[in-house]
Amino acid sequence: MLQSGNKQAVDAYLKDWLEWGDLMREEQSRNPNPVVERLRKLKAEKLAAQ
Repeated sequence: MLQSGNKQAVDAYLKDWLEWGDLMREEQSRNPNPVVERLRKLKAEKLAAQ
């Protein structure tokens, strides 16, 4: 079991880590990798051809 001080430190670390992850996902949405864009385009073309 975590001690009180450790629990607070772990909780703060996890909160910061989750916020950072959210920010990075938003940034990736705004500025997608060109390879990812190309793969999405190819997938959409493949689905449209079916």
